[in-house]
Amino acid sequence: MIKNIFGHKIYVSQVKVNEAFEKYRTVFTKQIVNVSNYLPLIANREGRGDSRTTVARPDTLNRMVGYTALFKTLQPYLDEARAQLFPDNTTAKFALIRGWANVMHSGSSITSHAHRRISNNYMLCVFYLEAPEGSARFGIVNSEMYGLESHEYPADQIQWIPSFTDQLVCHVNDVTHVVEKHLHPDRRVAVILEMALVDENNQHIE
Repeated sequence: MIKNIFGHKIYVSQVKVNEAFEKYRTVFTKQIVNVSNYLPLIANREGRGDSRTTVARPDTLNRMVGYTALFKTLQPYLDEARAQLFPDNTTAKFALIRGWANVMHSGSSITSHAHRRISNNYMLCVFYLEAPEGSARFGIVNSEMYGLESHEYPADQIQWIPSFTDQLVCHVNDVTHVVEKHLHPDRRVAVILEMALVDENNQHIE
């Protein structure tokens, strides 16, 4: 399903996880959480609290047991998101640039930012491995801020998307987004995939 938020197309879908990944889910999630426990807290200049990420270690996810099965589970949804977010590139495909995981514990948040690049032919997707009812929501911000700059925005400039286990949310790379404070006592675990639009020769489409 496509949501139109502040002029941006946002793809939101509830994934039907297949058995091939389901048998790895517990060990895959445990690997992410264990690795995150050895990572430093995200820079506290943004007051994120106990939020940890593997973003600085791009090879971490694809070495984990269960990652390949997860990607195969998500593939048809990623293809659908590509078709809806990039309708003018019907013959193009996506190549995975990097993937990482965020683990949010109670009291943590992720402040506003965007993944800007020279080209907008990139797609960011968030898949929730664990998002207990009442988890921190994912917000789309009405802003054209640059990169990892962080700002506060009035409530009417943020539209929230509730987070659920096995939900997939995709958007193009220049969309400013934020995650509100996670107040649930149980953790919230998300896998993020950054993908680039490529042609039949696997060359990035500018």
